[in-house]
Amino acid sequence: MNVGSRLKRYRRAKKLRLVDVAQQVGISVSYLSMIENDRVSVSVSTLQDLVAVLEISMVDLFAMNSDENHRIIYKAERKEQTYSNGVSEAFLTFKKDSGLETAIIKFPGNSEIVHKSGHVGEEFTYVLKGSIQFFLEENAYDLEEGDIIYYNSSLAHSWGNSGKEISEILVVNTPSTF
Repeated sequence: MNVGSRLKRYRRAKKLRLVDVAQQVGISVSYLSMIENDRVSVSVSTLQDLVAVLEISMVDLFAMNSDENHRIIYKAERKEQTYSNGVSEAFLTFKKDSGLETAIIKFPGNSEIVHKSGHVGEEFTYVLKGSIQFFLEENAYDLEEGDIIYYNSSLAHSWGNSGKEISEILVVNTPSTF
């Protein structure tokens, strides 16, 4: 099941109308319909707004059904969401009630997550490949492959890739917020 289909399922389960959700998120009804029918890519910030209105987490959108105490996630099984700016995110946490959230985020050259977010908890970013700019409040840090930054995730933060090559980061935060 794709992300849009899952959003539609959660919206319907809460008996919310397209128009009500669209108004709360600040998007048109037709755009929300296209998202729910998997006809368009959605930005990270819009997706975050949608999950907030639906009172679900990002993990809910990407989770696989599992009652196991452990799970092996093979690379070929990862669910990856590509956003409108080309940035893609693979959520690696597959238990809704997990206290830990992990994701691999890939940035094509000259891309960024524009929306700075802050949320409860602690977080770290590990640069797996290439280099990124990490934005924390009003500061920008240039990080290279192998670098790690640890931070209080209540501070507004985001990432970007101003280079030409693809960059990848591993982001881990607790408690799970999306």
